[in-house]
Amino acid sequence: MVFNESFGLEEDNTRVTPASGKTGYTILEEVIVAGKATALIQSGQLAETSTAAFGAETTNRDGNHIRARDKYAQIIEDVIRSGTDVIMGGGELYMLPQGATGFHVTAELGASEKRR
Repeated sequence: MVFNESFGLEEDNTRVTPASGKTGYTILEEVIVAGKATALIQSGQLAETSTAAFGAETTNRDGNHIRARDKYAQIIEDVIRSGTDVIMGGGELYMLPQGATGFHVTAELGASEKRR
């Protein structure tokens, strides 16, 4: 059983061992190493756990006491840098530099949202 707030790490921040038993690899990393095409598609914001956990690893409450799943900017960066071929998802607010505006992000929204 995997820790319910896991982003590739157990509650004690050690790596999750996938069903294949290949320690040190997530299932996504195994597929990439095998040369297969990969995609992560999220109907909500890109940092949501349902798909982001395949491409992100964040420590849980280590030092700053922020839950792993609340580290949106780090999670999205990990997903983007994961080597995944196709990534689709929302969450523009967390992908833009703080203070920047975008299609959905206004100056007021950007200033009111707390980013982690």
